[in-house]
Amino acid sequence: MRLRKLVMSVLIAILVCTAARAQTGKGGPVDKATVKAKCEIIEKELEELETRMYAARRKIEKSEVIVDLRKEAAEALEAYERGKVSDPAVVAAKEKIRTTDKEYDALLLKKVKSSPAGMALLKEKVALDNKEAACSLRVAIAELKLTHEDSPIVRALDADPIIAQYKRAYYDAPEGDARDEAKAYYQKLRKAALDDMPAAQALIAEIKTAKAEGDAAEKALDAIDEKLDELEDAAKKSDDKELAAARARYEAAKAAYYKVYYGGTMQALRDKRDKTRAAIHAAVKKAIAGDPILAALSKRIDQLESQYRQLAGRKRRKSSKRR
Repeated sequence: MRLRKLVMSVLIAILVCTAARAQTGKGGPVDKATVKAKCEIIEKELEELETRMYAARRKIEKSEVIVDLRKEAAEALEAYERGKVSDPAVVAAKEKIRTTDKEYDALLLKKVKSSPAGMALLKEKVALDNKEAACSLRVAIAELKLTHEDSPIVRALDADPIIAQYKRAYYDAPEGDARDEAKAYYQKLRKAALDDMPAAQALIAEIKTAKAEGDAAEKALDAIDEKLDELEDAAKKSDDKELAAARARYEAAKAAYYKVYYGGTMQALRDKRDKTRAAIHAAVKKAIAGDPILAALSKRIDQLESQYRQLAGRKRRKSSKRR
């Protein structure tokens, strides 16, 4: 019964589409809204038909023939993936690329460092790096003096009876709004006390200054790195014979790798992987062609796809249920 309904729906859709095409041929050019509406109708029907085809394909793929082919394809894929990381020729070629690339980079850095401009930039970079580290240390020490329980400032705050009272109220308050309010008031009192302590204000100012100086040093370091990159680019484009030879060794290693990867054992593994995938596709296609209902369904999908391309002037978006 379900198969009969499916056949009938396909035949009706074909007749409706044929009549629509004949009607369109009688009139003049259609506007964009009409084209859009027709495309949406086709889209909707295609989604329905592709959902049916998807379910049919999943059923076909559970057959013994397809299951065996899938097993063979999985083994071929596993062998191919294993070959990419374990084939001796491939591993050796990859290692050659890595070593020649490393040698080239090391030589390039050596050339930059040995140039007058490079040496000056690297000297400045060391100084700025040390300054940035020193600024970070200044911030950490100042913050520690402001917050550590044994620092004179924190001990002085804890000794204030009013602050101590509201600190206990904050810690003892239940979770929720009451605790948030107690915390806010305690912090307000603490800040007011810190504002009246010259030592605390000096530390706060020190933190602000050290952070600003550290940020400036970091910005200067970024600028130096950009200049060093420019020197590297200039060295790469120069006619330096040592660099040219190192680069040639790297390019030769890459060429050797591609030759190994796209030939010999790896190509044989790749061919077998592709052959097993093609065998699955062919078997599914043959099963669909051998079923009158599925063959009609496939033909109708192709017709709708063609109509969509003619109307929209482009291929239809991909669906998760596409064949």
